[in-house]
Amino acid sequence: MELERIRPLLDECANPLFLFDDDTDGVCSYLQLQRYCKKGHGSVVKAAPTLPESYLRKVEEHHPDLVVVLDKPGLSDEFVQGCKVPLLWIDHHPPQHRHPKVKYFNPLLLDEKDNRPTSYWAWRIAEQDLWLAMTGIVGDWQLTELAAVFSERRPDLLPPSVSRPQDALFSTPIGNFARLVSFVLKGRVSEVMKCIRIIGQLDSPDEVLSQSTPRGRYLHKRYVQVRQEYDRLVAEAEGMLSSEKLLVYTYTEESTSFTGDLSNELIYRHPDKVILVCRSKSGEMKCSLRSTDVDLQRAVAKALLGVQGYGGGHEHACGACVKDEDWQRFLEALRAQLG
Repeated sequence: MELERIRPLLDECANPLFLFDDDTDGVCSYLQLQRYCKKGHGSVVKAAPTLPESYLRKVEEHHPDLVVVLDKPGLSDEFVQGCKVPLLWIDHHPPQHRHPKVKYFNPLLLDEKDNRPTSYWAWRIAEQDLWLAMTGIVGDWQLTELAAVFSERRPDLLPPSVSRPQDALFSTPIGNFARLVSFVLKGRVSEVMKCIRIIGQLDSPDEVLSQSTPRGRYLHKRYVQVRQEYDRLVAEAEGMLSSEKLLVYTYTEESTSFTGDLSNELIYRHPDKVILVCRSKSGEMKCSLRSTDVDLQRAVAKALLGVQGYGGGHEHACGACVKDEDWQRFLEALRAQLG
């Protein structure tokens, strides 16, 4: 589907339902489009990479005339078949099977090297709220050509001298805000949606970074609460360092998932390593992998052969979910792929 055809769909619908991934890119994509069209409803998808059939209840609840899926790597056949209204899917992960009834935009279908985040494409559609676009882009470990535009407007948030995505995320104010957004997405769905609504009301990140308004202070307080638990896990993970190329850190927190955040920070601190952060829950190991020099997409795909699990993502950033009984087999196969 051509990008130019998406904006008319949003203009013409009366009650869109946005279903978006529970990370910074997904949320910022949603907020840009919602602030553009000023109608409809949104629901964060806290589930597997593939949008499950269970989210049909949101369609039944809100009676939309258009369902917009943002930043989800896959849609289940059951969801697609059960959804009786038009479906628009905007994503940047490796292309999946295309359902005939789904209007699907993915830049990788046009250029196999173009995986710019969904937040970038949301900005191309809405053409407003550049700060939200850059929050999602930086949070997804990228910069894109929008970085130069944003730096010219707000060099205090993203200095023009910053050229590496990881430096943007961990050493700039816009990166601090992107990480704050990621942290306030932890916890119960009701609390997460409250924080998302507040972010959608902000005029700029300054409200939060300087804690200059009640809504900014609320988000910052929530961030500090979550950050305490996270910092403890970072310290534990650092204690697992060895001479091995692969750094494996496993934790068992029941309430909060930090796998993506932990793997991002650990690869920033230790770019020579391959990072594997795993959360043990409900008989499965939910994993986040990062590297600067290994094709993880290929390595994970091969390590999953003959294993009860699934996974995928990008060349240097992947996720995986493996049954406990096959965990050691997966780990050994992954080590073999790394040489």
